[in-house]
Amino acid sequence: EYMGAVAGVDNHEPRAEESATHAMRFAVHCLALMHHYKHSYGGAVKELALRIGLSTGDVLGGVIGKRKFAFDLWGEPVNLAARMESAADAHGICMTPNTAQLLTGFPGEFRASRVAVKGYGMLEVLKYRPARAELRACSTAAHLEHCRTSFVDASFLHDVFGF
Repeated sequence: EYMGAVAGVDNHEPRAEESATHAMRFAVHCLALMHHYKHSYGGAVKELALRIGLSTGDVLGGVIGKRKFAFDLWGEPVNLAARMESAADAHGICMTPNTAQLLTGFPGEFRASRVAVKGYGMLEVLKYRPARAELRACSTAAHLEHCRTSFVDASFLHDVFGF
């Protein structure tokens, strides 16, 4: 299990929409990468399932540790994102309603649902499953190269995925 913050920690107008859209695009790209490897290599990759949780809001960040330092984020959006991940379907994205309100222009299916969320009770959430065409478009070689150079360190992709 891995958790990461991928968007700017700025939830003030007009950047809130930009940050949420960036996080959502990154999430869709991650699903597209899994789609690409699942259909290109099969085997053990077919057993992998990616679930993504998104939440937006104010967080506090800081450095922790005495000998080995690490940067960490704290706040309700961090906790909710983790809970949204737990509520997400395999190969899907689950988000809070306030995050979904910031998003426009995604061609997949948004589905409202009520789920039991640890520490919060029953919550309204939105589940998103990208359209197959969106996954295919994001998994072309040129697009994967764009993602590789735009979103993450190349050594990370080499270590994890072998390219």
